[in-house]
Amino acid sequence: MLMRRLLFSAALLAILAQAVYAREWTDATGRFKTEAELVKVEANKAFLKKQSDGATIQVPIAKLSQADQAYLKTLESPAPELTATGQSAFPLGTAGCIGLMVIDPSPVFEQEALSVDPLKPLLEQGVEAAGIDFRKIQQVVVFFNKPNMEALTPDDAETGVAVVEFSEPVDPAPVLAKIPTEYEATTVADKPCHKPADADFPWICVLDEKTFVVSPNEKSLTSALSAKGDDPDLAQLLKATGEENEIRYVINLVPVKDMIAMARNAIPPTAPPESGKIFDVVEKIDSIRFTVDLDGPPAVELVLQAADEAAVAAMETEIKAGLAKLPELAQAGMQAAAAAQAAGGEEAGVEMGPAMMAGPMIAAQAGSISEKLAFEPQGSALKISIKFSPGDAPLGEQLVEQAVQTAEAIAMLKNMEGSPFGTPPQN
Repeated sequence: MLMRRLLFSAALLAILAQAVYAREWTDATGRFKTEAELVKVEANKAFLKKQSDGATIQVPIAKLSQADQAYLKTLESPAPELTATGQSAFPLGTAGCIGLMVIDPSPVFEQEALSVDPLKPLLEQGVEAAGIDFRKIQQVVVFFNKPNMEALTPDDAETGVAVVEFSEPVDPAPVLAKIPTEYEATTVADKPCHKPADADFPWICVLDEKTFVVSPNEKSLTSALSAKGDDPDLAQLLKATGEENEIRYVINLVPVKDMIAMARNAIPPTAPPESGKIFDVVEKIDSIRFTVDLDGPPAVELVLQAADEAAVAAMETEIKAGLAKLPELAQAGMQAAAAAQAAGGEEAGVEMGPAMMAGPMIAAQAGSISEKLAFEPQGSALKISIKFSPGDAPLGEQLVEQAVQTAEAIAMLKNMEGSPFGTPPQN
C-alpha cells in the first residue's frame, strides 16, 4: 500500500505545475474590479492580464485594495537557497530529515520542442488529465525522514514529503478534482490541507498560494509542517553540491547506521555470499551527494563520503567488483525467475516479473556501464561520474529528444491497424 502511495505521489509530482491563476482585483475605492492574472510586479506596479480581452494593464500597487496589497506581500518571500550560515531556507525545516532531493525542471520544460508536435498534444493531454499545466513547475523538494523500523502500518511511518513550488499562485481545486477520490478540507499544523477518503491517495496541503505539500499520510505531513529549524549537516551537504545543479540529492547516512546493520543481519543464511557485498560498501559511507546538470555540459556525479582514505579505497574495490559481477547476477536472477514461473505456471499466477524483463538488459549493458564510469578518490571521498563525449548536447536536450522519438513512435503505432495504441483490427 505504501509503495502505491509513493508511486502515485511521484506521478502527481510529475504532472503538478503552475496554472496561471486568475483572481478578482479591486481598486482602493472598491468601485473598480477585474478578473485578471498576475504577470509580474515591477517598479511598484502590478502587471495584470485581463480575462475579458487578454490585455495587460499596469496598476500602481498603492491604488489597489488593502486585500490585494496584502496578497502581493505574500508573494515576496525569497526563493529557496542556502544562507551564508549554511542553513537551508526551504519552505519546511530539515530538522529530523536524513536526506533531501531538489529538482529544478526548467531546463527541460523550457525546451522549444515541448511547444510543437509531436510533444505538444501529448503534454496538453497531460495538462487536461492533471487539471494544471505541468510545464511551469519551479522546483520540487523531497524531504526524507529517518525510517521507523517499528512502524506497524504505513500510516505509522514517517516516510517524508514532497514540496512543489510554483512561480505564480495556483489553485489546488482542479488538481483535487482530477484525483479519483473524495477530499475533505482539514487543518494540519495550522495549514489548510486536504484529506483523501481513500488511504491509497496522498494528502495535499497548501503552504501558500504558490506551494503545495504532498504526503503519503497524516503523520509524515504533521511532522514535516511542525519541523523547527534545519539540520546543519544536511544543509552543509546540500551546499557542497553547488547551485548550478538542476538535480541535487543529499543524504546523511550516519543517523541510520544502526538500521543498515539491522538490514545486514536480516540476510538469511541461505542467501548467496554476494548478497552482503552491498552492505560492505554502504556501511563505509557517511554521506551521499548526487548531482545532475541539465543545461550545461553533461554532468552526472556521485560523491560518497567515508571516514578515511582506507575506507574510500575499499569502497572503490568493492564497487568495481560488484559491477564485474553484474552479468552473472543478472543471469542468476533470470534463471531463478524462470524456474519459479516454470514451477508455478499460469495457475499459480507467476508472471513475467521485473527480474526476467530487466535481466537481459542488465547483462548486455553491464560491460558498457563499467566502461562509462570514472572513479576519482578525493581524500576521504570517492567521486563516481559518468563519462560523456566532448560536444554532447546538454542532458535536458537529450531527454527532450528521447521524448520526441517516443512520441513519434506512439503516433506511428496509433496509425497501425491492430496496435494496442490504435483502433482494434476490423473483422
